Amino acid sequence: TRDQWRRVRCVAEPLGTNQFRVRADLWVPPVGEDESPDAAREQVEAVYRDTVVVEPPAVAADPFWSQAHGYHSYKGEAQRQAARAAVLAEPGQSMIVSLPTGRGKTAVAWSKALLSSSGSTVIVVPTVVLAMDMERRTRAHGTELKQQLSPVDRFAYVGDLDESTKRALREGLRNGTQRILYTSPEALVTGLAGPLLDAARAGHLRQIVIDEAHLVDQWGNEFRPEFQTLAGLVRTAVGASPSTARPSILLMSATLAQRHVDILQGLFPSARGDVDLIWGTQLRPEPAYFREAADDVPTQEAMVLDAVALLARPLILYVTRPRDAMDWARRLREAGVLRVATVTGDSTSQDRLRVVENWRGSRARSGERIRTSVDVVVGTSAFGLGVDMPNVRSVVHACLPETIDRFYQEVGRGGRDGKATLSLLVTAPSDYRQAESINSTVVIGDEVGWKRWRAMRDASVDLGNQRYRVSRETLPAHLPQGFGTSAQWNVRTLTLMAQAGIVRLLYAEPSKDDSQPSESAGMIDYQLLDGSKLQRDKWTAALQVARQSVHRAQAASLEAMKTVSDGAVCVGRLLARHYELRYAGGVLPTHPSCRGCPACRRTTDWDCRFRAGCRRNRNLPWTAFRSRP
Repeated sequence: TRDQWRRVRCVAEPLGTNQFRVRADLWVPPVGEDESPDAAREQVEAVYRDTVVVEPPAVAADPFWSQAHGYHSYKGEAQRQAARAAVLAEPGQSMIVSLPTGRGKTAVAWSKALLSSSGSTVIVVPTVVLAMDMERRTRAHGTELKQQLSPVDRFAYVGDLDESTKRALREGLRNGTQRILYTSPEALVTGLAGPLLDAARAGHLRQIVIDEAHLVDQWGNEFRPEFQTLAGLVRTAVGASPSTARPSILLMSATLAQRHVDILQGLFPSARGDVDLIWGTQLRPEPAYFREAADDVPTQEAMVLDAVALLARPLILYVTRPRDAMDWARRLREAGVLRVATVTGDSTSQDRLRVVENWRGSRARSGERIRTSVDVVVGTSAFGLGVDMPNVRSVVHACLPETIDRFYQEVGRGGRDGKATLSLLVTAPSDYRQAESINSTVVIGDEVGWKRWRAMRDASVDLGNQRYRVSRETLPAHLPQGFGTSAQWNVRTLTLMAQAGIVRLLYAEPSKDDSQPSESAGMIDYQLLDGSKLQRDKWTAALQVARQSVHRAQAASLEAMKTVSDGAVCVGRLLARHYELRYAGGVLPTHPSCRGCPACRRTTDWDCRFRAGCRRNRNLPWTAFRSRP
């Protein structure tokens, strides 16, 4: 009806019975009185017009790049430097590779495997959905290049595989015929650990890749013990390999702040002790930033409902808690937005896979095209990591993210095809209290931590050379039972001790039989690094320093997020400062990039040099650094 068209900002001119000529009115998020409405309108129109914001200058391919991929050029200088570093890495070398989203990190990770006729590359990814999507892409690429990359044409080792396929993948990893294998951190440190170490000892392990490596910091502060032993397993594999056939380690991410790099250098040192850095970080040029501060929750809800109904799609609506996602999906359906789905940390792997398939319009395993049934995904921070959905046009936040890292990662789900996107942040006063609460990550205190460490130290088995093994379920004397969380708190205690330089977490090597429970299951190994800090006063002092470092980083990231919500500072400038890196005695910059934000729309020269795509900025060269301490 005409009234229904009017409610979604469309003008319907009657042409006859139940027939209309429909014209859409452009809807622009509300902007401040001192912001340029013309600038805001142009920035929104670019999203609907699929405007290509910026294209990196092509760089002629090296011969090995053409041989490996069939490509005739690189996506910029940064990708070329990363590709060269990856294929020329010395045995056992660790490298941090920072490349912008959409600039070919996957091709860099594949290169060593595609240039050899045997040997395995293991790629650790954060989600099952990403593992399945990468399996599809790898199979298609192998077929195009006429290369057999797996004896069973499978590439993702995930929980729902049948046991015969899992067995074949483990055997292919052991003998080096499974050239590329994707898996999760949990699967790697359990079912795949034995085959990984066997492959390493036999010299068949060519490369270990940690994708979305910035998450290691997040994993380090969560109740997920499997993630804590990942670095120990990697070190064990490198140490078990022949000196001339050690695997190289690639730690890949699009966004790395100072704390991320510091942690990665400590967790994944190379065989010779250092870590190479390939720094090609560049801010996303696609989003234009809008923000609205509501006085109360009902006003916030009305604003978000308007935005989701009227902004360009595909669209993601981000919230903080799973129950908020369910509530918002219900509100949207009641408002008439029916093609909506939810993905949260409570969703199963199959639920996530189904939503992404229906959203993207293709099967994850086969790539078969299907009819889409989802336009809007309501998700928490658990949604989106590495999901190959290139044409997301709008990202709306109905919350205040607890860190600027989370905000930027979620905004970066849009525009992976290089076309203009829109970010809208809508907050209510209660969001600030919630963000502060979530930002205050629980770091185990001195009294409880000391009791847990004493219990673990007393229960540890001496393996020699300052190495010890202890059960993760060890209970301190004051607890009669662990209530299902003892392992997590013990690992959290050891993790904080590792950050304080007292111990190094290692991997408790399993038995040879993958199909049988190992005596090392549920165990964790650690190496004592600094015995002088085992006295309680020195132990406490060391942990306080590590704890303060965690809290400072969290507080700074939250304050930066609050500055974004205030709209007083250019978002591009703020992000550039946050992702500036001090390394090896120098400073590696991240160049500002902003297609538009409240601060930029207030300046008379809103088409400034920080606006990606403007005439003065379109052809700026990319910056790539390769440095060694």
